[in-house]
Amino acid sequence: MRWRRLLSLIRKEFIQIKRDRRTLGMMIVIPFVWLLVFGYAASFDVSHISTGVAAGPQYPLAPMVSTLLASSKYFDVSEQGFATVDDLKEAIRTGKVSVGIVPPQVDGTPGTLVVDGSNLFTSQTALRQLQMLAQGLAVQQGTSPAIPFKTEILYNPDLRSANSMIPGLVGVVMVFIATIMTAMGVVRERERGTLEQLMVTPLSSTELMIGKIAPYVVISLVDLLIVVVAGVFIFDVPFAGNPFLLAGLSFIFLIACLGIGLLVSTVSQTQQQAMQLAVFTLLPQILISGFIFPLTAIPWGVRWIAYLVPLTYFLPICRGIFVKDLGMVNLWPYALILLAYAAAVIMLAAWRFRRRLV
Repeated sequence: MRWRRLLSLIRKEFIQIKRDRRTLGMMIVIPFVWLLVFGYAASFDVSHISTGVAAGPQYPLAPMVSTLLASSKYFDVSEQGFATVDDLKEAIRTGKVSVGIVPPQVDGTPGTLVVDGSNLFTSQTALRQLQMLAQGLAVQQGTSPAIPFKTEILYNPDLRSANSMIPGLVGVVMVFIATIMTAMGVVRERERGTLEQLMVTPLSSTELMIGKIAPYVVISLVDLLIVVVAGVFIFDVPFAGNPFLLAGLSFIFLIACLGIGLLVSTVSQTQQQAMQLAVFTLLPQILISGFIFPLTAIPWGVRWIAYLVPLTYFLPICRGIFVKDLGMVNLWPYALILLAYAAAVIMLAAWRFRRRLV
């Protein structure tokens, strides 16, 4: 082995890496992002769970319940008053609160712990902490056994992971296909030289861009159908909502994801760079959008990143339609944000795309 030749080759490789600044940046930034997400942001220890308490005159223990909740880091008590169990259930359905507590009544009727089972980790943490709450009430009241509470888990009574994960997987599959495949497809055309051949045709840049992404729209919508059908008929996840509403809002989300993929392709020289950048945009969407780890478990120092990615806004839409039968009257804020996001990213991507064609 000739060490001089070997060292020369190593030096040459370092020079190539230094010149390829995008790849060098990914090699440095991606491990840092993983460390930040898994070591600091990703946590199953859910805290600050939005909680509603029934506080009518028939619930004398309501002030004590609210005091105990306020002393815990796990619950954020809503200031809104709820008179009945039905009021609490409606607030849970629309996402205003994740947990509802109806204290025992004057006539001895047991209290009720109402939990949103569609968010698996939040509901599990809430149930554990609410059991301790009941014991704390018993100690303060000097009663034994503990003050009776019955538990009601909505939308996912058995706390099956599939009922929580499958609806979210719809968005993950779409963002994966739309972002990576679009970015790779456009850059592949550029590497092969066929993109330049298309430039000399009568097609405008807008027509060329639409023609490039249209097939991925169709493929992503087919994937949407496959995941939904498989979730319902193979994994026995109940579908409670309107499939046409889900399809319509999914299309808006898909346009946003395609725009991200097209934007990635405009700043990538090779397929390798496109893959690296696409994966870089996918990581925060999968890990800190609420798909795996609840947003309330992520510190604010990192959580703000979640609000910059479209999957954060699509997950409440998909889970709300899939599990809770929510309508447009409940989902319009998320839909409006996605619409604005899609418009902004498509315009930016189109501007970059036209510049690359000039």
